Amino acid sequence: PVAGVRACRRGHETPVAVDRERLEQRYRELVRHDLPARARAERVKSILLSVFRQSDPQQSDGAAVSAREQLERGVQRIGEELAGDPATQADVLDAVARIEGNLGLLDPALQHARRALALRQAVLPRGDAPIADSRALLGETLRLHGDADQAGRTLERALKETLAARGADSLEAAQVRRSLGNTLQRPDERARAVELLRQALATFRRRLGDGHIDTAQTLADLGSTLEGEGRYKEAEQADRQALAQLERALGPHHPRVAMVQADLAGLLDRLSHPADARRLFEAAIVTQRATLGPRHLDLAQTLFSYALLLIGQQDLQDADAALREALDIFGPNRYEAAHCLRYLGVSAMDQERYQDAAGLFTRAAETYRRTPGANDSERWRALACLGWAHLKLGRVPLARQELSLAVAQLERLAGPESYEVRLPLKQLGETLTQAGAHSEAIATLERVRRLEGKLFGTFRHGEVAGSDLLLARAWLARGAAGDRQAARRSLDEALGILSPRSREVLYGKVLLESGKLALAEGDRARARRELAAAEPVLLAHAASTRAWVREARRLLAAAG
Repeated sequence: PVAGVRACRRGHETPVAVDRERLEQRYRELVRHDLPARARAERVKSILLSVFRQSDPQQSDGAAVSAREQLERGVQRIGEELAGDPATQADVLDAVARIEGNLGLLDPALQHARRALALRQAVLPRGDAPIADSRALLGETLRLHGDADQAGRTLERALKETLAARGADSLEAAQVRRSLGNTLQRPDERARAVELLRQALATFRRRLGDGHIDTAQTLADLGSTLEGEGRYKEAEQADRQALAQLERALGPHHPRVAMVQADLAGLLDRLSHPADARRLFEAAIVTQRATLGPRHLDLAQTLFSYALLLIGQQDLQDADAALREALDIFGPNRYEAAHCLRYLGVSAMDQERYQDAAGLFTRAAETYRRTPGANDSERWRALACLGWAHLKLGRVPLARQELSLAVAQLERLAGPESYEVRLPLKQLGETLTQAGAHSEAIATLERVRRLEGKLFGTFRHGEVAGSDLLLARAWLARGAAGDRQAARRSLDEALGILSPRSREVLYGKVLLESGKLALAEGDRARARRELAAAEPVLLAHAASTRAWVREARRLLAAAG
């Protein structure tokens, strides 16, 4: 899974009830300040409550009024009634922008957050705390809107202003640190993101306690960022603690709980616990559909991560359906849309639709280029996948060139031992075997295997078994003295990792390769046993294994 996708929604409030609670808290703060502020707070509260009352059919001629319609009417009233009171107008716009962001109405939220900041800058002294508050809200809204670069710049400035106006131990400073930590998700930014989230968590724990929602949510945010750093045990511990705290505070069917369930599910999928991951994903999706509706970004992000699990299980039709639904919610111009296109391409590869896959990878790379920039690591991962598609289309020199460039760029951007470089490096190893550069292929794939052991914390992992299979093919392709024995060791290691009860396509492919080698070694009994076991596993994934099934049957016939 792509942790950065999940990071896009972190800190995203969902229910309007939460906003009412926060607005009441803000109202009480204003009342304590002074009489002019108290009068302004009364006016803000009156307007906001009148907006919410429009959802009562008795107040709206019996017609149901959507949240979007309520807010649109409220904004119209703001312009009419508060034209001569810019300070109060900014307070109401700030509150409306927050609610719109929580509801996933990000275009109007961005517009109103900008207006609130402009009004406050026009009427308040430089350095006044409400200016910092508005800038922080604008930065968070930009983050949710998918503009990570501009969000980061805005939140950096908001943090400086908040620290100066409210102090380093204030709840407002903790909120800005959390927003900024959730924004800084590129490989070279994650160490600072972890530091910011730890600082925010310490403040929330000190000021609010471990059972508070903000504390638990920040703990979940920290877990996702630690996952991006490859610190999986720490990430799992943080996610599980956050989930337990939120379930106690909010109940099991709250949208905040669903978000953390989805984050933990993505991590468990990465750690090869697909059954637990699937259960959590499906629970989260049920909650999000019921509480957020069919068009919310949180639902789209969970559907995307769920699709990655389904691809791993070769449930490709359901994976494609989840990815298309997520893409439809995201729309074509968000960073997350590129992720959906890329994994639709991965699914097409598994279905042997290589030309379709190449087109999807090209579209993904172009979407990445339009959103965060030409040198984003995700764009280079998409271009590596394009090279992989070209390999399957028989364009081996082009594939080698594209994958070599992508690996070099990812090493520069994310580091030579990063998760981002792992799969492109593996694809390059497979390509080098096809190109006849067998010794280079072996060295590359051995490097991949070592990296996977480090990243996953164990060599008993399905991805390591996949590398063992590619290594065996590279040894056999080279054919030097001792290479057949090395291939046998690699295949036996892969079989030792994979469960005999597994129905995964990788298990079928390893059985096929091992049976083929056994036949070449003269061990016809082992060849018959393994080839016969491979056939039903491969048939279970017929959409992606037609050529492999034919090969298994041909070799089984040759083995007698």
